[in-house]
Amino acid sequence: MTAREAPGSIRPPRPLRSLALPTAAFALGAAIFAFYFLAYRVRLFPVPVGFDTSWYVWRARYVGEHGLGPLDTAVRPGHALLSSVLGSVTGRSQLELAALLPLVLVSVFALALGAWASAGFGVRRWRWGIAVAVAGTLLGATRFVGENVANLLLLALVVTGLAALARWVGGEPGLRGAVMLFVAAGLAHWTFLAVVGAILALAAVTAVPSSRRQAAAGVPLLRTEAGSRRTST
Repeated sequence: MTAREAPGSIRPPRPLRSLALPTAAFALGAAIFAFYFLAYRVRLFPVPVGFDTSWYVWRARYVGEHGLGPLDTAVRPGHALLSSVLGSVTGRSQLELAALLPLVLVSVFALALGAWASAGFGVRRWRWGIAVAVAGTLLGATRFVGENVANLLLLALVVTGLAALARWVGGEPGLRGAVMLFVAAGLAHWTFLAVVGAILALAAVTAVPSSRRQAAAGVPLLRTEAGSRRTST
């Protein structure tokens, strides 16, 4: 304590310390992106990988030129809308975005899972970094990277919504953001969002006993675990 600091005063946060978490998150996200993108450089792939890539490229091009509606483009429009907007903003072709966007979504999913682990389970510091790294690299063993992009977009939005919901259960703002993220996930892939909703409903049922004890102790019903999961579904 310096001579100018009064006893019991709260020292303001240091600027460098406040930038540590965003810097670490950016570095981890960039490392995960590079982990997958290097495959294009090392193996000299001439086109984006994935069996469904041509379908995603066609839908995004069509939506960007003609809008939603014809040829079933209004069904699961999330990826087509996102990719067409990104193409207009960045000037990248849909073929280029077919290689870049899925890898960016992998990083987003990994960081979202780290946020969920932090908000919901109290994971901090190096454990948070391990959660992000493991989530990002394990996706390489699935078909999400570069192929089932709509499913990957759904996962990224759902996990981000769960992180916002966990913050709200902890007494912080986040419910409106969680609802908006779940709606966006439904636009990406409504079929699998129904599966997520069923899982959340089952989790709400299993949490009823502990939630009843919380409600008896004075916690608002929607702030309990079961109430928050019912709200999200």
